[in-house]
Amino acid sequence: MRVLPGGVTPKSKLIGRRLVARLFDVGLFGTLGLLTLPIVNRAWTEVPGGDDVALLLATSVTVFAYILYEFVTTALTGRTLGKMLTRIEVRRLEPTHSRWRSSGLRVIPLFLFMVPGAGWVASLPVYGYALAEEHGRGMHDLLGSTQVVGTDPVLDADIVGAE
Repeated sequence: MRVLPGGVTPKSKLIGRRLVARLFDVGLFGTLGLLTLPIVNRAWTEVPGGDDVALLLATSVTVFAYILYEFVTTALTGRTLGKMLTRIEVRRLEPTHSRWRSSGLRVIPLFLFMVPGAGWVASLPVYGYALAEEHGRGMHDLLGSTQVVGTDPVLDADIVGAE
């Protein structure tokens, strides 16, 4: 097996775990968004077209909350709940960058999700880039000078430098 600098786990071992982690985190916030929709909808029922406004508002708040969650948890611990469950974490490749700066740069592409109706499509190249990049780094990793690594002693035992 090819060993990458600094014990970085090869992308073939991480792509699935990264996808599961992202789906878990997005699913968690999607569920929270759905739970808040009736509350927001009730506040807008008297306004003409209020249902549409409520849906847009609930969706925007949910996406913004997710971006904030991703930013803060990555800056503080290098992990979201999904990353903790899949035993992966974000590490800075540039020690001169602060954790907050790297995390902030990583979340910039997440704002593409805020584009109504096209956010998922617009974000595909950002994350799809990880499939083509040699080390499995997405554009968000390149922006933040970060790398997602495996931390499970059993799953990642064959990787030099894995914890």
